[in-house]
Amino acid sequence: MSKLITPFQAKLSLFDGTAKASDLPKTPFQLLTTDPETYPNYQPYIYDYVPAGTYFYIPISGLNNVPPVVPPFPTDQSSKADLINYTYSPAINGYKDVAVSVDGGPKMFLGPEYLSDLETATDVFLPKSTEPVKLLNIATFLSPLEVGEHKIDLSYVIAGTAAIEIYGLDGPYPVNFSYNVNVVPVPESATILGLLTFGAVGVVARKRLTSVVKTKA
Repeated sequence: MSKLITPFQAKLSLFDGTAKASDLPKTPFQLLTTDPETYPNYQPYIYDYVPAGTYFYIPISGLNNVPPVVPPFPTDQSSKADLINYTYSPAINGYKDVAVSVDGGPKMFLGPEYLSDLETATDVFLPKSTEPVKLLNIATFLSPLEVGEHKIDLSYVIAGTAAIEIYGLDGPYPVNFSYNVNVVPVPESATILGLLTFGAVGVVARKRLTSVVKTKA
């Protein structure tokens, strides 16, 4: 799974850095994300128009080297095993119980295979760092949902000894947040027109343009 996540996360690195909607990557997926301008208490967007048949890409949690930093933050020379250890080791960040659920259904727990490789943000909205901003993300893809309103719940716990100390936490810190998504039918005429005019690529392009519409919560 990480081989799928990393290339897409690389496209997101500019948006992660600038917080500008214009820097969202153009893909056929619906990106579910929080509003970067609400840092540090990120607020999720509400997605009120997602065409039926659209897959979702969901960044769940990210680590970066902007202070305060839980040491030792990985470098470009770090191996995949180093990245996994940094994220999940109980002595460092101690991420656990990372999960996604849809409409109150059973949780899908996500292991280290959902961790991206280390990426670099070229332009940052976060407090300035003396080093290039490096990003490490846990993320997943989600299959298309049925037409209608849905609630996607994300959760995880930060339980690492070093993270608790650096962030000044009282103990293991549970994180829970949700996205509200409205999936709408794609008009048959639009689908047929796309096929006749542009072929299959035209239909994908249409989804790409309409699936990024969002409003703040």
